[in-house]
Amino acid sequence: MIANYIIYFNTLTRVEQSKQLSLILLFLFVLLIVVSFLVFLKIKFSDETKENLFQKFLKKL
Repeated sequence: MIANYIIYFNTLTRVEQSKQLSLILLFLFVLLIVVSFLVFLKIKFSDETKENLFQKFLKKL
């Protein structure tokens, strides 16, 4: 699948390649923000003395 995308990517013009790269980078940036937010929530709300549903969810992350 990745090889097919690389072949497709090489057939694009330079403008289309830059658009594709910007979309990929935007996706990775959004993914990084979401993961960072989840890590922040885990650190902020993880309390070993409490055992509620949200705590159990955070432990599984």
